[in-house]
Order: sequence, then structure tokens, then C-alpha cells
Amino acid sequence: MLLPTEVVSEKVFTKRDPADGSPTEIPLFIVRPKGVSKSNLPVILLIQEAFGVTSHIQDVARRFAAQGYVVVSPDLYYRTGLWQTFAYTEYPASASAREPLNEERTMGDIQASLDYIADLEGADKTRVGVIGYCIGGMLSYFTASHFSDRIKTSVVYYGGG
Repeated sequence: MLLPTEVVSEKVFTKRDPADGSPTEIPLFIVRPKGVSKSNLPVILLIQEAFGVTSHIQDVARRFAAQGYVVVSPDLYYRTGLWQTFAYTEYPASASAREPLNEERTMGDIQASLDYIADLEGADKTRVGVIGYCIGGMLSYFTASHFSDRIKTSVVYYGGG
């Protein structure tokens, strides 16, 4: 089987439980191989680095999708501004976006992302892995621990925090 090389991406919102004081929706960046929406493809939950869902993270998502995965990347900084990103030289400036993140809120965001994946056309909810970079590395570890019934594998890249 030849792997797809063309991908399609979109930004969507999914419902979230606001019991912890969070908004009722969380934004997700979704990338999938073009033309295979009816297939049950494995899923990668890609968790951002400290700089947000940057162009680099979006590129990583596209490269995974080109290899045959559906990729879902939540914008965890949405509480302080939708799709905000920071340059790699702006780490101190990203602190204000990280401030609202705590374990309860972040795992609520991940729960909403996993619920979205469960209903996502073309995604195989029984084959979900999580990968994260920097702060996302640490969060991929927490995600695998909190949702061990739904996450089949976890990869931590230079887990920060």
C-alpha cells in the first residue's frame, strides 16, 4: 500500500465540560491524509510545545498525516487567546498563556479532544497515541496516565516542567 502524501487540515471547535471554569469549547487543529476519510486510520494526539500550536507543530502534524495518521492538536492556550503562538525567543512571554493551565483544566481539554476523536470520521478510536514536545512532552505522560484506557502509546520529547 502506498502511503498518502497529500493532507488536508482544518481548525475546529469541540465541546468541553466547563465545570472547572473553562470555556465550553476548545479549538483543535486537525490534519488527515487527503481522500481517505472513510478509512479507520490510527490517530496521533499531538500536544503543543510551550510556544503554542506553532507553524512547526502544524508542520509536524502534516508530516505525520502524510504517513497515514489522523492528527489532532488542541490549542491549550485558548483561555488567553485563540491560536496564539510565541517565537522561540519569547519563552518568558509565553508564561501568561501557560498560567491558566493546571492538571484539572488540561486533562479536561484532553478529555474533550479524545471525545472528539471518538466521533471523528476516518479515525480509529481504538488506535490513539499521544506525542508531545516540551510542555507537551510532560502532558503526553499525564495523558497516558489519566487516559490509559484510551491511549495505546505515548511519546515524550524533551518533557518540560
